[in-house]
Amino acid sequence: MASTDVAKGTEQRMGRLATKIAIVTGAANGIGRAIALRFAAEGAAVVIGDIDGAGLTRTAAAISSAGGTTAAVTGDLTEEGGAAALIDTAVDRHGRVDILVNNLGGSRNAKVWEMPVADFDFVLRLNLRSTFLCTRAAAVHMMKRRQGRIICMSSGAREGTPWTLLSGRRRLLGRQGRRSRVHSRRGSGARRVQHHGQCRCAGTD
Repeated sequence: MASTDVAKGTEQRMGRLATKIAIVTGAANGIGRAIALRFAAEGAAVVIGDIDGAGLTRTAAAISSAGGTTAAVTGDLTEEGGAAALIDTAVDRHGRVDILVNNLGGSRNAKVWEMPVADFDFVLRLNLRSTFLCTRAAAVHMMKRRQGRIICMSSGAREGTPWTLLSGRRRLLGRQGRRSRVHSRRGSGARRVQHHGQCRCAGTD
C-alpha cells in the first residue's frame, strides 16, 4: 500500500503526462487551447496546430511562460500538407507521437433549408477531413511503435438547437445520422489501428 502511495505521489509531482509527446489540433483558442495548456501542465511536450497563427502564438507563449515545452505549426489541417507538417514536426523534434487530440471542428449556424451547399461542404471538411488527415498521418507512427492514443472530440451540445444542420440531421438522415460521422469513423478506424498495437480512439460528447 505504501509503495502505491509513493508511486502516486511521484506521478503527481512529475505530471501525469510526463515524457509524453502530444499533438492538439485547433489549439489557437477555446477547448483546444485549454487542452494544450493542461497537457503541458501535466508534463507533455505539446505540438499545436491551427490555421489561426496569431491565436496559436498566444497559446504557445502561455505554455512556454508556464515552463512547458511546445511547438506551434500554423497551417490548414483540412489539407494533406498542413496535416502532414503538424505530425512531421512532432516526429522530427521528439521522435514519436504518443497522443493525438483531434479537436478541430465547427459549424455554420443555419437552418437546413437555408444553408448553402458551400457552407455544408465547409462543415464536413472542417470536422471530418481534418480528423481523417491527422489521424492517418499519426497512426502510421503509432503503429510502428505499437503504442499511442487518438482522441477525437465531438459534441452533442447543439442537438437541442431546432432545425440547424446538427440537430436537423436526425430528421433528415434518420437513425444513421443520430451520431456524428466522427463517432462512426472513429469506431471503425480504432478497430483497424488496434490490430497493430495499443492505439485507442475515444470521442467526447
